[in-house]
Amino acid sequence: DTKGPISSLSSSTTTIESDLEALGWQPHFSDQLSSSGKKKQRKKKQRASTEGLIPVRITEVRSKSLHVMGARGLDCLIPITQGKKIINDNAEKVAVVGDWILVEDTTTLREGESQSKLKGERTFKIHKVLNRRSVIKRRAPGYQTRKKQLMAANLNTVFVVSSCNQDFNVARLERYIAMVLETEHIEPVIILTKKDLMEMDNGDEEGEQDLNVDMDVNNENFDEEDKEFDATDALKYYQEEAGSIAGGRFSVVCLNALDGQEASALLQPWLGQGQTVAFVGSSGVGKSTLVNSICGTDVKTGDIHIDSGQGRHTTTRRQLHFLNSNSNDSSGSISNHHSVSCGIIDTPGLRELQLVDAAQGLDVVFSDFVELSHQCKFNDCTHSGEPGCAIASAVESGEIDVDRLYRWEKLVAEDAANTQDMKERFGGRKMG
Repeated sequence: DTKGPISSLSSSTTTIESDLEALGWQPHFSDQLSSSGKKKQRKKKQRASTEGLIPVRITEVRSKSLHVMGARGLDCLIPITQGKKIINDNAEKVAVVGDWILVEDTTTLREGESQSKLKGERTFKIHKVLNRRSVIKRRAPGYQTRKKQLMAANLNTVFVVSSCNQDFNVARLERYIAMVLETEHIEPVIILTKKDLMEMDNGDEEGEQDLNVDMDVNNENFDEEDKEFDATDALKYYQEEAGSIAGGRFSVVCLNALDGQEASALLQPWLGQGQTVAFVGSSGVGKSTLVNSICGTDVKTGDIHIDSGQGRHTTTRRQLHFLNSNSNDSSGSISNHHSVSCGIIDTPGLRELQLVDAAQGLDVVFSDFVELSHQCKFNDCTHSGEPGCAIASAVESGEIDVDRLYRWEKLVAEDAANTQDMKERFGGRKMG
């Protein structure tokens, strides 16, 4: 005894659009549902196929289901049906946190029920993954693994997090920045955490503390024969090193991850309504602590390990939280869409980051080397002894940092090898 499926959300179009925009909905996605301009004829069929479907955003991917959120407080789990064909025109044929998908409401109303007084849970069926505006990815960990791993989709900003201690590593930051820059529409921002621990180190009578940090011996602030440095100078060192990446074109924010008020204020330029940000970095650098401080969530975190300077890794899967602008609350409910300011994705710490499809990002991070290589005598110069090599000449004259040059060559070779490996495995087919 049913009255048929619920075909759409019972709300005004304006309210639904406002709710979706709070979740990160943009014209890029709405254009995929409508026909206009020169593409009208091609999109006419597409619109017919999407009519009546509901756009929702994936906030978590589980083994057998997707956790999604949508307009008017829609917040539920949708089972993944094995063998069910889902339309996905993206290069990588998987769904990831941050994706927008179209679902069909398959809930049925029994006699006497109404949409507003539905007794049971609503049910949905996945139809399509919308084309992404951006995505970050890496080669899946493991030497024998020959596939890409998507980390998050449809981001506006990626916060690359490192800590102000012996775990700080410029080469690692360059890897992350290159990964982020490979996709368009994403701004990378470097965050240096645990500033509070540096300030504590500076609290003794002499104002100095043994930091046990592998510093750049060429930096004028440090003497390699004396490993006791003023903590203020050390903090300045970290900021300068991070700020030197890609010629200083990206913002560097130094903060105490435990201070939610300070963190929110410093990161506010990137936390606007409808924006989606992600925190990435190695295990234990304070990503989950930052998410907790800013959102008021309860992501488990661990204490600092004294020997390594790292926190204990606790985040095990990627999750999209929504920050409530009216209070320190990120329960995710958007019954009042005006209270949602932005989406925040917490990701597990990466113990391994192998670049793939990152040539464009590497060209930005090492743009000075790329421009210099154009001055080489031969177009196919490998910078390993050929005559007329502009890179070699710059090394001899001391114009460029040899360590940084080595990192560039290493990352370019790694990315090329991984990208070629993927192409050979998939034989030109779409990869995912």
